[in-house]
Amino acid sequence: MFHLRQQSHRYSQLRFWGSVGFIVAVVGIGGLLESYDIVSLPYVIIALLVAIWLISLLTPEAAIMPHGDDQVGIIGRSEVLAFFCVYLLLQLAHGPYYVFFSIYLHDFQYSTSIIGFLWALGVIAEICLFLVMRRLLKLFSLRQILLASILLSVCRWLLIAWKADHLALLLFAQLLHAATFGAAHVVAIHLVHDYFGSRHQGKGQALYSSLSFGLGGMLGSLYSGYLWESYGPQVVYSLAALASSIAFIFAAIWIGRARKQEKAAII
Repeated sequence: MFHLRQQSHRYSQLRFWGSVGFIVAVVGIGGLLESYDIVSLPYVIIALLVAIWLISLLTPEAAIMPHGDDQVGIIGRSEVLAFFCVYLLLQLAHGPYYVFFSIYLHDFQYSTSIIGFLWALGVIAEICLFLVMRRLLKLFSLRQILLASILLSVCRWLLIAWKADHLALLLFAQLLHAATFGAAHVVAIHLVHDYFGSRHQGKGQALYSSLSFGLGGMLGSLYSGYLWESYGPQVVYSLAALASSIAFIFAAIWIGRARKQEKAAII
């Protein structure tokens, strides 16, 4: 964000390459493991981490633009806490998807090629979203995009829970990955940038990553693992939809409303 300065709306164009890298890694490492033993995987990961480190050394420092007052105090503590709760719940809802989605589809007799295609479709949808996100940010507010993304999350998990035997609906559910992860993540980065300003940007990014992908992802994996065999996949994915519904309530009540009130007061 410091590099982008006044062009923060271009973040999605940079994040696009992360999704491309994901596809390259899945395809490339998958092919590698067909020829080499699994013990080679840690060495591949170490090589990639070293490459990231070397490239980071070549990246120039970005000049931090002073923002004046501490933006955390301006936004308000309740909205920031609600923000973290929303994204913890959204990643908790993704837990059974990341852990059990392939196994779940296998139970419906889908072939491995179709399962692989469905995973790829979700990432492709995410990439397409990143390419048009700049236009969406001009048309809609962060609050509107977030609320729409959460509603689509509820729809997605319910479709996967109860309509996984219908391939057409499953394809649609995977296209919704553009909203449930892509749009929601871009909104999160912009909100962290707004909430924490230049002085606390590192703290904001660390809290967002650890509480959402870290704690939220861990809790999602944990509950889905405990409940999968006892209550069944439909219940597990329905609970994911419930978590997203609670996230929608938190977002609707707290996130973005203070900013709208401030704008009205200025007008």
